[in-house]
Amino acid sequence: MQTVLIIVTGTEGAGKSSILPYLVSPRWQLIDFDNALRPWDGSDQWYGQTLRVCLEKAGKAEHAVIVGLIYPRTLRHIPREDVLFILLELTQAERARRLTKRNDSEGLITDSSTAETLREQLRGLEYIAVDVTNGLSDNIGKKIVEIIEKAIE
Repeated sequence: MQTVLIIVTGTEGAGKSSILPYLVSPRWQLIDFDNALRPWDGSDQWYGQTLRVCLEKAGKAEHAVIVGLIYPRTLRHIPREDVLFILLELTQAERARRLTKRNDSEGLITDSSTAETLREQLRGLEYIAVDVTNGLSDNIGKKIVEIIEKAIE
């Protein structure tokens, strides 16, 4: 069975927003998790509401790619064979450099729990890790597009 939902995820600073332009294609619905439900209302329910909006949009397409910090356990109601995760990975040092450059808080810069949680929740699921430590390039963009195209064949 072909994959119908592809999740491109990674920690803060992994380059999820920067990869979006590479992923535009008429073959799938591209959904930017961070901008699916704006403005952010400050509520604790924002993540769940945004995820619902993304999944509703994805459900209207034959193939959908959602890009954002999405934890695998939040999708446990979707059959495993229908989902492929693409994990954008980078070293903690490079993550800290990127987050410092964009003036994120010291707490976020030094926190490694997001990466640990993602890896823990991906155990046992189908996923492909893509190393983005050296930055995003046309080659990385093309590699991710190739992964997506293979998944939806």
